[in-house]
Amino acid sequence: MTEINIFENYASKDLNVCFQDEAALNTTADLKYVKYGKSEIDDHVASVSKPDLSDYVNDQKQVIDIETTQSITSINNAVQDGIDNINAVIEAYDQTYMTLDTEQTIVGDKIFEGTLQAVTPASDDLSPNVATTAFINGGNIVSQGTNHIKFAGGLLMQWGTIELSDSAGETCTFEIPFTSNSYCISLTHSVGSTPPITYSTASVLDHSLTDFTVGSNDLGTWHWLAIGF
Repeated sequence: MTEINIFENYASKDLNVCFQDEAALNTTADLKYVKYGKSEIDDHVASVSKPDLSDYVNDQKQVIDIETTQSITSINNAVQDGIDNINAVIEAYDQTYMTLDTEQTIVGDKIFEGTLQAVTPASDDLSPNVATTAFINGGNIVSQGTNHIKFAGGLLMQWGTIELSDSAGETCTFEIPFTSNSYCISLTHSVGSTPPITYSTASVLDHSLTDFTVGSNDLGTWHWLAIGF
């Protein structure tokens, strides 16, 4: 007769037995099972489960550490590439464009279209600053009159005519005085265009800061130009 273990793979099993009249049932059966106690389970966990789990965790940690290091390196490289690109753009910008509020050296030929405006220097400015139209057309002139013009740098130009009626000479007074006697006087005799044309000479007999005296044997109208400081 073959034995059949009806409790195989069951830790526990409720057994219901039904009886009929005039029926006999043999309920004798061997119950075979293995019962593990707490100590055996603790030993298994400590000697098998925990070491396996620890080894797995260490293996995964190494993988994570390697991937993390590679990721950090990739991020740092990407950041440095970004910084290099930004610096290159800034350098190219500095070489190409002028700033509005800082000093900058502009290298190479530059062509400006439209109206270019600049601050007009002071009238007595002798620096290499850019001269504006206002500076050239009046800003650099500190005084002018019928027969003189004086520039911010101190240069003074005066002109006029003098009528010589006596070879002993005539005195001409400047419209404004010079500050130095080192000024220069140029004289031109006004003659007619009908031949024979004669060429005349004249001399400055005396000069001061306020006037000069001209003498010549050729009388008539003489034009003069004085320039100095």
